[in-house]
Amino acid sequence: MIKKPKKKNESKIPTDYIYRAVYQQCPTATKEQVKEVFKAYSEVLNALIDTPNRPKELVVPLPHLGEFYLIQKNGKKAGTKIGGVIQTLYGENKGNRIEDIVVKEDKPDYELLRFKVNTGLQKHIREITSEYIARRKHGEEIEKRFNNE
Repeated sequence: MIKKPKKKNESKIPTDYIYRAVYQQCPTATKEQVKEVFKAYSEVLNALIDTPNRPKELVVPLPHLGEFYLIQKNGKKAGTKIGGVIQTLYGENKGNRIEDIVVKEDKPDYELLRFKVNTGLQKHIREITSEYIARRKHGEEIEKRFNNE
């Protein structure tokens, strides 16, 4: 049976592993060239975001995987009350509760970068994970499935 990771970062795949996996799929590319491609893509994405007259609805595709897009979030004015989760770790009121938090300073509008996975890839992920979860619920060892393929 696969053990759950103890820490959040233990389940993260190292960047070097991604470079190696990609360059092994491309016989004419070296590991350094793959690194350069990822770095160049990142620079292009940053340049598009930094462009002052860029369109509001900027969408940047990542071929075969999905697309990056920006969403606008509204800022808050000083004195505005917003619901916030307060976590208490000890005492009688242990747990989470929602309380009004008053914004102390004006916070400007801003944008967040999001990623939308291609529909075909998302369907594939859904099929694989639903099978994985069903097997886990029935107590089957997941490692057997992956080792036999």
